[in-house]
Amino acid sequence: MIKKPILNQKPIKVKRALISVYDKTGIIVLAKELISLGVEILSTGGTANLLNKEDIQVTDVSDYTNFPEIMDGRVKTLNPLVLGGIIGLRTEHEEDAKNHNVKWIDLVICNLYPFSDVVSKEDCDTALALENIDIGGPTMLRAAAKNLGWVCVGTDVDDLNMISEELKSKREISFDSRKRLSAKAFGHTTKYDSVIYNYFESENL
Repeated sequence: MIKKPILNQKPIKVKRALISVYDKTGIIVLAKELISLGVEILSTGGTANLLNKEDIQVTDVSDYTNFPEIMDGRVKTLNPLVLGGIIGLRTEHEEDAKNHNVKWIDLVICNLYPFSDVVSKEDCDTALALENIDIGGPTMLRAAAKNLGWVCVGTDVDDLNMISEELKSKREISFDSRKRLSAKAFGHTTKYDSVIYNYFESENL
């Protein structure tokens, strides 16, 4: 029997954000806003490089976890320090977090590799299709969406604008906003998995 936790429905402050996106539309604007509000930003790969070029201070996830990206980037965010920081319940897992040096991540901004774009090309084969299936992204999105009591999640530029405006005006994110964005994130990963399923069920193979 899974223990039923108390769902936090109060507004949350954002002290630490994780940004890892393929589509970087609106990311620079949001990141600058977060920095102006004193939010620490964790980031990965190309996203971190882009933000650094804009003189936006970020901490690379590899530096945060003290573990490098390996296997051509296939393993980078699937780390207890990242996932624990997203999925942990602030009211129940504080001791675990403290014992294992896990820092809470209050905001996750993530979107996924463009699988549908890749498989629509004539020269796409199974090996290329497999290489463009995002693993870490959906894991982070689902973790953040599941923990909506304590974490806010965004997947596209509309989400970024909403999050930015709410933080600017209120310095926190409401439960209603987190709940809407959580549902949207689950929808995002559901559509993504459906495209993958349909591809492997199609006559393309």
